[in-house]
Amino acid sequence: MSNIEQAAHYAVLIQSKLTELFEDDADITIDINELAEDDEKATAFIHALANLVPANIYMGLTDNSVNSIDFNHIANKLCFQYSKEK
Repeated sequence: MSNIEQAAHYAVLIQSKLTELFEDDADITIDINELAEDDEKATAFIHALANLVPANIYMGLTDNSVNSIDFNHIANKLCFQYSKEK
């Protein structure tokens, strides 16, 4: 499996779990209507999803301490790396 295929596979798995957060019968739920109606809550959710959680996962995998800005640089490098793959 290529790196792009592996990343796509992980993306499907992660998205399927995230989707469960918005289901009424899930153990832990987030009201998607609340996010749609409240810009501040939607912004906080996107920040957590795009910055805080990935940085925490990165730190757990690498034992490197990073803040959101530091992790953003890492994420940008990954975007560039994967954009060059065929």
